[in-house]
Amino acid sequence: MSPNLLTLSLRRMPQITNQIFAEVFEHLSQLQTVDLCDCDGLYPTALQLLLRKNPNLEQIQLSGCNNAVDDKAIRLMSGLANLEFLDISYCKQVTDQGLVHFSDKKLPITSLVINGVQSVTSAGVAALLNCCM
Repeated sequence: MSPNLLTLSLRRMPQITNQIFAEVFEHLSQLQTVDLCDCDGLYPTALQLLLRKNPNLEQIQLSGCNNAVDDKAIRLMSGLANLEFLDISYCKQVTDQGLVHFSDKKLPITSLVINGVQSVTSAGVAALLNCCM
């Protein structure tokens, strides 16, 4: 299943289930860009699999992935050394406790989109902003 794929966009695909996402992600390890915005069927288990198997991710778009993006996923994202673009807008499960994992990192983030993340305070935003080189 396309093990050398570099870019994957499945934006607004509500019929794809977490099991299908996991089956797809199991075979991918070279991804650099992923867009899964508004994928309601994506849950933490499949997202975490994606993040663990693709350490070279540079661009992650997860806006509106309310079911998938939690603090554990955020911790995994904070360990992506090549991360340049991150969009976690409207991800309701993200909190300061997840974003604090960015506080001791220096990442090449040049684009950051965190609109409508209601459980995050200025402390979480500061941790995220301070990691941007």
